[in-house]
Order: sequence, then structure tokens, then C-alpha cells
Amino acid sequence: MALRPHCDCTARPFPNSVASPRPDGAAVCDRGRFGANSSNPHLASRGKTGVLVSCGAAILCGAAITLINFFWTVGQAVN
Repeated sequence: MALRPHCDCTARPFPNSVASPRPDGAAVCDRGRFGANSSNPHLASRGKTGVLVSCGAAILCGAAITLINFFWTVGQAVN
């Protein structure tokens, strides 16, 4: 029994590309093999955790100037 690909991956403009571009710009090749669509709850859980951690890091980076100014002001008041 041969395994069928999840999409039509035969028209690859670049030999080493993973996804073949469609006329509407969506890359659909190899979707469903990783993450939540792979029927692997461990991978899905790790992916969700990674998204939450990266969102937290982005918020922290965005608030860095405000946090530095706050702690600088508090430090100056401690004299």
C-alpha cells in the first residue's frame, strides 16, 4: 500500500523546497504532518507551549523600556 501525499507536491519550482506554491500564494505541501494535525498529542502540546512562551517573550520585549524606566525611577528614589 503506497502512501499518498497530503497535497500535490509534484510541481516544485525549487528542488529542495518543502512547500510548492499555489497560484493563490498558499503553501499546502506537507501540511498535517506536524503539530496538532499529526495525531501526536505530545507534539501538539509542545507547540502550544512554544506559542505561549514566545508570546510572553514578545510582550516582555515590548515592555522592556517601560520596565527599565520604572525600575530606574524606583532605584533613584531609594537614595
